Amino acid sequence: MNENAINKMKEFCVDLETQAKLIGAESLLKTAETLNLIFVYNKLDMLPIYPGKYHLELQKLIEEIKKELHIK
Repeated sequence: MNENAINKMKEFCVDLETQAKLIGAESLLKTAETLNLIFVYNKLDMLPIYPGKYHLELQKLIEEIKKELHIK
């Protein structure tokens, strides 16, 4: 993985954490916090499992938003 890609992922994770906090998406926030810790502790070998977890949390969030808006 090149340094530019790593930096972009770090930025995305920081933004994700900020936005998840802002809207109160607790589960997505925990995922973002974990991702940020992966970068802090340089455990980049753990990153491959997180795209699936991210998409799962994102889908849960979408479903919760639909429930709140009464959308099927």
